[in-house]
Amino acid sequence: MHLSPEKLAAVITIVGSVMFLAAAFFGTPRVFMEPSAVRKLETINASPGLWTVAQIGFGLGAALAAGGLAIAALHLGEQSLTWLAYLSVALLAVGALAWAGHLYARADDPVTFANGGLPAWPLMTYFVLTPAGFAGIGIILLRSSVPDWVGWLLVGSMVLILAATAIARDAVPLVYYGPTLVAGVMLYLHRP
Repeated sequence: MHLSPEKLAAVITIVGSVMFLAAAFFGTPRVFMEPSAVRKLETINASPGLWTVAQIGFGLGAALAAGGLAIAALHLGEQSLTWLAYLSVALLAVGALAWAGHLYARADDPVTFANGGLPAWPLMTYFVLTPAGFAGIGIILLRSSVPDWVGWLLVGSMVLILAATAIARDAVPLVYYGPTLVAGVMLYLHRP
């Protein structure tokens, strides 16, 4: 079976989004809701293998979702928006690298993570660049044959997420991957 670049992009986006969401919901999600460092560490230590697998799922899921939408943007975008496609891909790549570094650090040293001792800049880099990159891809989708609401979903949700991040100086990354999942499904169902 031969997949077009658009269908391949859709499948990669769907797999990445589902992988991230699965890691969020099944990979010790209580850790992120615990106010106490001691309770966070107890939760991690109760299932250290699950904690590590969740970090891998977060990293691979984020990279695949970003990669899938990047492929879509590069194949669906108008020639005049090629610069935006490359900029969006660059933002997503740098965000994914920062995220991977953060995930490695929290898997490698859960004590420092639980105590809030990891450097903030990799996480904030991911929190800003990733939704900015997804919003850029949404703009490209608005100028493609994909239904407009898919592009607006990415642009609108990511702008709101960026505003919330600026206000709270924190984010819940799983909110990025609901809109990317919907976009992936719509890309798959799309008939050019």
